[in-house]
Amino acid sequence: MPKKPPAKALPTKQSVLRIVVLMLSLAALALCARMLEQAPKADVLEEGDDAVVEEGSGSQVEAKEAALRAWEEKKEKSENFRKLFTEVQGTRDSIQAQIANMEKRRVQNRSTCAADLRQANKHTQLPIALRCYRGELNLHTDILRKEKNLLETMPISSEQLQTESLQVMDALIDAMSSIVNAIDTKVYASLQDLEETKQNLREVYLEPKWLQDNKVKADVLLSWSASLAVRTALLMEQYSQTNPELQAQLFEGLQCLEEGDEILVSVHEKETYKKAAKAITKYEKHFADCVELFPTEDV
Repeated sequence: MPKKPPAKALPTKQSVLRIVVLMLSLAALALCARMLEQAPKADVLEEGDDAVVEEGSGSQVEAKEAALRAWEEKKEKSENFRKLFTEVQGTRDSIQAQIANMEKRRVQNRSTCAADLRQANKHTQLPIALRCYRGELNLHTDILRKEKNLLETMPISSEQLQTESLQVMDALIDAMSSIVNAIDTKVYASLQDLEETKQNLREVYLEPKWLQDNKVKADVLLSWSASLAVRTALLMEQYSQTNPELQAQLFEGLQCLEEGDEILVSVHEKETYKKAAKAITKYEKHFADCVELFPTEDV
């Protein structure tokens, strides 16, 4: 684990450093954004979300050993992330392009259906609503199957998390298939029946899926943060003798990244997608502050 440098923090480093940080962050955020497109975003923290639980530090030796273990785990996570991130980049890009095309068809279907429903009368409203919802479910199912393929290419550090996410997707696909079958067999006799089905699908299947999406995003961002932290530590060693002011500023940025990691870890403890989304939003704002700590001025 890098040692804390002298307490000097003057901005003295070529501006390319922050550009590298931003490029790495954009790559990681773009990678997991696909998994969150359908989940509602949140930007207001609920009461209690900022609570911090303090733990006993134990002896200095134990604290040092724990810190060293944590740093070794971070280095290993960084190496695995870089390997997984680059190995299947082409496949991942191809799947994302396919999903984007499917989303365009989905938007078009919604637009057409909205126009049809505006022109419907009391006799045609239910048949049109059923037809439109059936089309929506089929398009969503196609997208989910591609999202499953995408998930399998993502650098997720936890096999359990990946398995749970795939299971949630499968459950949602099965539920939507059952609704399509119910539409085909004319189970729904009123718009109220249809609306109740939509609400049930959201509460029982969609919201758990959105929660898992946020957990996947937090996992990927944790691995990316570990990669960036390790690279920052290497720069600190590089400039430890020649530029102590820069080293001090890099250390401040590193500390900020580690504080952000605590926010991401908390996402896995959230029980609802709204709380998880709020934690992700909190992290994104925190990371923007971290970027400002990295030097930008030429010397």
